Amino acid sequence: MNGIDQQSVQQPVPTQIPPTTPTQLTPAPSSFFDRNKVKIIIIVIFIFLVILVIVILLLFQGFGGQRSALPSLQQATGSATKSATPAELTADWKTYANSDFGFHLLYPPDWSIKEENYKNNPQASDTQAQPVVSWTSSSGGFTKPVYTSISYYKPSSPVNLDTFVSERLKNLSFTKDLPKQDALMVVGGLSGTMVIYSAKDTNGQVNIYAQVFVPKDDKMWQIIGSVAKEGDSANLFRPFNQLLATFRFVFKI
Repeated sequence: MNGIDQQSVQQPVPTQIPPTTPTQLTPAPSSFFDRNKVKIIIIVIFIFLVILVIVILLLFQGFGGQRSALPSLQQATGSATKSATPAELTADWKTYANSDFGFHLLYPPDWSIKEENYKNNPQASDTQAQPVVSWTSSSGGFTKPVYTSISYYKPSSPVNLDTFVSERLKNLSFTKDLPKQDALMVVGGLSGTMVIYSAKDTNGQVNIYAQVFVPKDDKMWQIIGSVAKEGDSANLFRPFNQLLATFRFVFKI
């Protein structure tokens, strides 16, 4: 065949491909997942701290942002002087006792007292307070007189303390000089409510008030201390707090 030896023609040798072994997927080390867990925990803690800081700032702005030189409810209901006991602070105070309503208390010696004509001209009702006794500071370094009074309401039926207080205060012209604050307290061995606020009186003058309501039997007792805003408001709360501490119901009506 054309002089070509067929046996001399070299046939291609097929390439030998070694068998392949399937690749085994190696699972990720556990430390990888542990690191992710740690990151997630750190992120959650960071978010929680951010939220906590925001809440604290909002609370500070709401309750502390309006602070002024005026005393707070904590100051009014707390101890006036840590270095002296209540007995020492009121050692020279005078005593007022009322046997008609069965209570007594102490008051500063420089306060002038006025007992109202509550026997012959009773006015107490659900909405009308019957004045019993009042005091006005006449000296002692006050830039404005401090006025304190005790009176009582006589509701026609049993009332809720919180509801009664809200009704008595709802028509007042509150001002922002001292944000309204209230707290439960004990006066004369009975539970009551103290409210501290600033409001305009009938003459348009802004006064600082500490007003206490205490229910007893068929009456709602009201004890009020007040001073003009530009007066010495700190000197209102110190003696007022001490006066409340000496208040006692002592006779059975």
